[in-house]
Amino acid sequence: MNTLKVIVALLITGMLSAVPLYGAGTPAGTVIASRAKVTFTDALGANADSTFSNIVSVTVAQVAAVNVTPPNGAVTTSTDSVNVDYALAVLNSGNGTDKFTLSRISSKGWTVLFYKDANGNGIIDPAELAAGAIAATDSVKEDSTFRVVVRVVDPRNPALNNQTDSTTATAASQFNISKSSGSLLTTTVHTVNFSNIG
Repeated sequence: MNTLKVIVALLITGMLSAVPLYGAGTPAGTVIASRAKVTFTDALGANADSTFSNIVSVTVAQVAAVNVTPPNGAVTTSTDSVNVDYALAVLNSGNGTDKFTLSRISSKGWTVLFYKDANGNGIIDPAELAAGAIAATDSVKEDSTFRVVVRVVDPRNPALNNQTDSTTATAASQFNISKSSGSLLTTTVHTVNFSNIG
């Protein structure tokens, strides 16, 4: 009796299952196709016949991820009634284009605003200030960065001397709101001589 050996070779790597395929670093929407080749041999090792399976295709699903850098920042002011700016980068670490909602929580309840840093220089230029504060990023392609400047408005109040505000600035994926990242911004008010103010 001839011995039948079955050799299965995947011609294109893929995962054949009913579960969506998630590929880290593989762009969302990428179609991955695969099929199997089966070769029959007789007892003497001679090839008797070969056949191919049907081609099976899967589409890479979008996966959201975001990283805000730097993860923290700290500034000590020399007066009250001042704007304190922090430059942040919002990196789309997912595998598809996404937008990110920007939010903030100030421990002192101070006003905190986000501005688009269009030229990436880390400061709010006159044109960027005139464009107004933003509540979300533009569309950001995978592995790309959207730069913002976070402005913490230190109010005019001498009683704030040596007090600290902790603001958490957060970017959350609009594709999957459970995916977010933030930066802790610490602003300490230190005034040297209040008699010179006003």
